[in-house]
Amino acid sequence: MFIDFERATDLPFAPDICVVGAGIAGLTLVSALRQTGLKVLVLEGGGLTHEPRSQSLFESEMDFAGAVNEGVGNGRFRVFGGSGTRWSGKCVPLAAHELSAGSTIDGVGWPIEISILASYYDQLEAMLGLKGSPFDARCDQVARRTTQMLAADCDAFSVRFEKWLPLPRRDIGRFLHQSLNDDLDVVVLYHANAVELVCGDRRDAVTGVRARSYTGRERIFAARHFVIAAGAIESVRLLLVSHSLHPDGMGGRWKLLGCGFNDHVMLHTAGVVATDAWPRLRRLARGFYIGNVLHTPRFELSQQSKVEEGCLSGYASIYFQAEPESAIVKLRTLLEDYRACGARALSRDSYATLLRGTPDLVADFLVRKTLGLQPIPSRSRAEVHLVAEQPSRSSARIRIAEGYDAVGMPRLALAWQIGDAELRTLTVVGRRLEALLRRSRIGAVTWFDEAFDPKEGARLDRVVDTYHHAGGARMSALARDGVVDADCRVHDMQNLYLASAAVFPSGGSTNPTFTIMALALRLAEHLQRTTLYVEGIGSYNRSL
Repeated sequence: MFIDFERATDLPFAPDICVVGAGIAGLTLVSALRQTGLKVLVLEGGGLTHEPRSQSLFESEMDFAGAVNEGVGNGRFRVFGGSGTRWSGKCVPLAAHELSAGSTIDGVGWPIEISILASYYDQLEAMLGLKGSPFDARCDQVARRTTQMLAADCDAFSVRFEKWLPLPRRDIGRFLHQSLNDDLDVVVLYHANAVELVCGDRRDAVTGVRARSYTGRERIFAARHFVIAAGAIESVRLLLVSHSLHPDGMGGRWKLLGCGFNDHVMLHTAGVVATDAWPRLRRLARGFYIGNVLHTPRFELSQQSKVEEGCLSGYASIYFQAEPESAIVKLRTLLEDYRACGARALSRDSYATLLRGTPDLVADFLVRKTLGLQPIPSRSRAEVHLVAEQPSRSSARIRIAEGYDAVGMPRLALAWQIGDAELRTLTVVGRRLEALLRRSRIGAVTWFDEAFDPKEGARLDRVVDTYHHAGGARMSALARDGVVDADCRVHDMQNLYLASAAVFPSGGSTNPTFTIMALALRLAEHLQRTTLYVEGIGSYNRSL
C-alpha cells in the first residue's frame, strides 16, 4: 500500500525490513521479499511523479577538474521508480575478467566469484522476460544470423549482445505499482526523506531511520534490518551524515567511505562509412529481435587486448541514428516522456510530426515484425560510441560540504575527473575497431576530428559521462579494505546493508543496472534467511 508521509498518521504493522529508496534496486529487493511473510517498509523521498522540490535536493558542490559530468544533475531521480522512470532498459552482465582488481584502489577486487552472480543473472532474465538467448556471440546462432565476419579472425574484441527491455517493462515502479498497492505486507511511504541512521545505545546495529518530509514532519522508523537503496551518491551521503559512531560516518572507520566515486566515460565519434559498404555495415552491427527483446552487438576489448595495451575495460557500439526531426525519433521521445510525465508530455506538435511520418513508421513496423530486425530509417547515419571504465581513484570522492538542503540534510561535495587511463582505453578501442572494420571490408571510418584522431587518440574535452554513478562504499572481504562485506552488509554493523552501485569495487565496461538488480536479489535471499533468526534488534514504533 502507498501512504503519503505528509498526510499519514499510522503504519499498519511493525516492519521487519526498512528499505530506503524506491528505485530499481529497492523495488527489485522488495519484489523478491514479497510473499515471504516479512513486513517491509519502503521510505521514498520523492513523490509518485516527478517533483521539482525533490530534484532540488540533489544540488551539490562539484569539482570535476574540467571534465563534463551531466549525470550528477540530470541522471538522478528522487521519485517512486527512481532512475527506472528514465532507464534505457539495456541489460548486460559483468564479464568474468571484470571482477579482477586491475582498476581498483589498492588492488582490491570483488570478493565474490562470477559464478555466484551468474545464478542471479539467470533469475533476473526469467523475471524480466529475457530468457532464450545467450549474451555472448552464440546469440547469432539462436537468431539464425550469420555475422561471423565480426567475430572470426579477431582477437582484439569479444562480441557480446545487449538485451533491451521492452518499454512497458523498463519503469519498474509503474510495473509493480498495483501489486504493491494491494500487498498488505508492504508499505511505500513517499515524501519521506531519510536524513539519518540512528543507533541508540547500540554500537553494532541500527535501531531506526530518521525521516523528514518537505513540510517538516519528522519521525524515527524502527525495523530489524535496514537497506539503503538510494543510488550510489545518496546512499553514501546517508552513511556520511550518520556519524554518531564515527566522525567519518557509519562504515567510515577505515577512511574509505566516499572514496572511489566513478562512472563510465564515453566518446561520440560518429564514424561514417562509404555508401558501397553500407550493406556490410548493417549486417555487422544491426540489432535484431528475439521475441520482443531487442539485441544489439557490442565489441568489447578482449582480455588479451587489455593485457597487450595495458588498458582498462572498454567497448565500441555502432548505432544507426535517425535524424532528430524524423518520426521515429519523435515517437521514441514521446513514449519516453509519457513514461516519465504521463499525459502532460503530449502536444499537438508531437502528433503532427507523427502523422507526417506515418509511411516511415509503417515501414519500420513491418521490418521489425516480418524480418525481426531493428528498423534503420532511410535517412540515418552510423554513429560509433566508444566507452571505457574508470579506475577507482582515492581522489575521486563523495564528501560532506557546507550548508544544508531543503529538508535539513548536509549537502554534498563531489570530486571526479577523467584521467590518462580512460583516454588511453578509448583510444585503444577506437583504433582496434577501425582495424576490424578494415578487415571486414567496410573500409576506414571518418572520425570527427574534434572527438577522436587515430594518431593522437581521444580528446578529453569531448569525453562525457554515462550517468552510471558507482563506488564510494566498496565491497571487500576485509573491513580494512572497504565499507561493506560480500553480502553488502556494512562492516561492523549487524543489520545495515547497501543495495546500489556504491558497493562496486570496479565497474568493468558494462551498464551497472543489471548487476545492481542481481545483487538486490542475492541480498533478498540473505535477508530472508537472516531475519528468521535475528531477534531483538531495536524497538518498534507504529506511530508516524
